[in-house]
Amino acid sequence: MSDETEWRRMSGRFRSPQAVSWRAVALPAEHGSWSFWLEPVLLGLLAAPSWAGGWLALASFAAFLSRQPLKLAWGDRRRGRRYRRSRLAERFALMDIGIALAALGGALWTAQEAALLIPLLLVVPLAIVQIVFDVRHDSRQPLAEAAGPVTLSAAAASIAIAGGWPLIPALALSGIGICRAVPTVFYVRARLRLEKGQPIDPVLSTLLHVLAVALVAILVGLHLAPLLSILAMLILLARALYGLSRFRRPALPKHIGIQEIIFGLLTVALTAAGFSA
Repeated sequence: MSDETEWRRMSGRFRSPQAVSWRAVALPAEHGSWSFWLEPVLLGLLAAPSWAGGWLALASFAAFLSRQPLKLAWGDRRRGRRYRRSRLAERFALMDIGIALAALGGALWTAQEAALLIPLLLVVPLAIVQIVFDVRHDSRQPLAEAAGPVTLSAAAASIAIAGGWPLIPALALSGIGICRAVPTVFYVRARLRLEKGQPIDPVLSTLLHVLAVALVAILVGLHLAPLLSILAMLILLARALYGLSRFRRPALPKHIGIQEIIFGLLTVALTAAGFSA
């Protein structure tokens, strides 16, 4: 189902006052996006815990939640339509953005370190790319799906800086998260197509996983990542090779999503354990 078709279906569902659901307005429609938000935040807090990092985690969460109501409110406004869900979406968007800005201010005040803004500023272009795709109802394009996790990965670096890390090691921490997230996006896309009986080309997913292993190995060689991070990338590579092979076990989308949450948390745990060793 295309994004445009999905949008029309949702618009019809929201027209009736009784059909307005705050969950559909306030919470992300993509269930997998929750893991992409949680992983960098958890990695940052485990690697460099601090009160300022907690504020950044809250800011990241509020900014993450703002995408869905912003998407709905903006889409209705562009079409010159206004439903009950439009007003609800605007309120949620304002609330989320307000909380994000207030929490970011709390992080800056607590950490007294403006450098924590640098990782966030670096991903602004990617955030804009995702917004543009959202407005065009094309958010299922590979570039749009990859831009989101990369944008969210910046939270790990900002939280690490708030916890006292220098800029370069903090950016490397986000780099590990990106090496986990981007190949995963393409793997899950291919895996879901495969489970639907559609043709796939596993080469791109495999190459991205191999590249992730190589990049993390370079970070390890520069003493910017622990050895356990390479193990995490190798596990992700193995699951991609198996998951896209004829030897895989067929799985429902829900089960694939649960598996990816587990693999994501495993990556975070191994990386955090490596830094603390």
